[in-house]
Formats: sequence, structure tokens, C-alpha cells
Amino acid sequence: MDYSGYVVSAVAVAVYLVCAILHSIDKFDNKWLPATAGILGIAFNIWFTRSFDFSVFIGGLASGLSATGFDQMVKKSLE
Repeated sequence: MDYSGYVVSAVAVAVYLVCAILHSIDKFDNKWLPATAGILGIAFNIWFTRSFDFSVFIGGLASGLSATGFDQMVKKSLE
């Protein structure tokens, strides 16, 4: 079965979970969270697809940054 259609969602969820853990650490400065999410998204996407090209790079970057955006959307809607 081909799971390649679910890679972007899996990367976004994985990045969201790692960023939630990093956010709870007091010594981690939150200004670096979007950059960290982008880098993690690229790394997870390379790991999940086991390849690297421009579309893998952009897909990972978009997944990482969408995890950060989703986190902010949830926080703002709960206020």
C-alpha cells in the first residue's frame, strides 16, 4: 500500500509534537521555534520519503511551518 499521500500530514504532526515539547522547556527561547519547526519539517520529510529533491525540501518546510501556524491558531481561538 502506498502511503506517500500521508507524508505531509505525518510530518506536520511529528513537528507539532516535537515543538510542543520544546515549548515546554524553559531554557528554549521561543523566538527560534518557527525556524526549528522548518528545519525539523525538512529533516522528517527526508526521513519519511528516503529521498531528497526540491519538492521534498519545500514539502518539509511547509509541513514544519504549518505545524507552527496550527499551534498559533489553536492558542488564539482558545483565548
